[in-house]
Amino acid sequence: MRASQRKIMHTTTATAYKIAGWQPGQHFQCPTSHSTRKINVTSTRLQIQLGAATEQLRQLLLALPRWLGFLPGLQLMPRKYCHYTRIPLKGIPEKHQAPAIRLRLQQLAIFPQTGFCFQVQNEEAHIWYWDDEQAKLMFAGQRIQPWPEPLWRAPLEQGVRSLRCSEGFELEGINDQQIYRTRWLQNPPTPQEQQDFLRDLGQNQGGDLNTPVLLPRMRRPVAGWRGQSALAPTVPGWLMLFTAALLILILAGTLEGVKIQRLKTELANQKQEKHKLQQATEALAKLEATLQEQTPEIERINQLSEQPRQSVLLAELARKGILGSASDVYLSEWLYRSNSVSATFRLGGKANASELITALEKTGLFSDIGLIPDPPRGMIKLQLQLPQPDDAEPDTEK
Repeated sequence: MRASQRKIMHTTTATAYKIAGWQPGQHFQCPTSHSTRKINVTSTRLQIQLGAATEQLRQLLLALPRWLGFLPGLQLMPRKYCHYTRIPLKGIPEKHQAPAIRLRLQQLAIFPQTGFCFQVQNEEAHIWYWDDEQAKLMFAGQRIQPWPEPLWRAPLEQGVRSLRCSEGFELEGINDQQIYRTRWLQNPPTPQEQQDFLRDLGQNQGGDLNTPVLLPRMRRPVAGWRGQSALAPTVPGWLMLFTAALLILILAGTLEGVKIQRLKTELANQKQEKHKLQQATEALAKLEATLQEQTPEIERINQLSEQPRQSVLLAELARKGILGSASDVYLSEWLYRSNSVSATFRLGGKANASELITALEKTGLFSDIGLIPDPPRGMIKLQLQLPQPDDAEPDTEK
């Protein structure tokens, strides 16, 4: 394609883009992918916010019964007043375990009224118990659930340790058979008390028991333990059911509100995407209309591009020396019509008609060469047939 034709097509395309609102070199992008990424980011952000809100609501629901007074508060019971024991519960159903422990403690007749916390492992109950009458004097007028001090710190996994309690000291250990022992002391343990404790635990030696440590207190007691005490009377069942129903309604309302807000956000994003798609559709319609207006010009350019390149042919004849002073042959007339050329050549004194025809055939620029009769004196008229557009172009370098 000639430079002039390329310039016309470039100008036509640039005009179409300008009418459509774009600049040359700017790529058209459908906003769908961008909007989809924006919706995905918004949905992820909503999921994170929903998870955080759900966790806060769960913490609130766990604490709300105690704030409302339906469940007793948790109160640390000093190790000085707590005792540890184990009771086998083989064959006892879970719902009867707490009454069985209470009955066993009553049979031992250790205190007139006993409070306790317990955890069942391998059909055996690990129990911390105390004098509930003493607890009533310590926490008079309070509705609380006493919780032994050892359950407010990180549990021992293996070995022995010497601890400083809120009142007094404690030796604590677990032997190789996973048997737990504990002993409370008014004063720091002496070497003899340490040896007695290790002997009771079945150990020959232990860690550093000469330096009692004070472990940090946890925010909540160790999980998995259950407690009973006269200071924490049972809440009526109907009140618990009413509270549970109320909390469920609050939770459902909160989740529904979050869901509605999420739907509103997604709807707003969909509206934005729809608006952008409408703008893109309008721009495409403008571009299509502009291209339709330019179709006749484009078709004319295509027709011009298919026509023989007459200037190229003449330049090629001159380059090969067929025309000019070297051959003493000059072009007098050149008439293009219907893919053929009627050419009249003026022959000089050195020129020869047969040599001219032979030279033209060798160029390969023409599919057929014929003589036209009755030329003027000193001239020769030839009918030059040009090859069809789909024919192979001649090698002009030969």
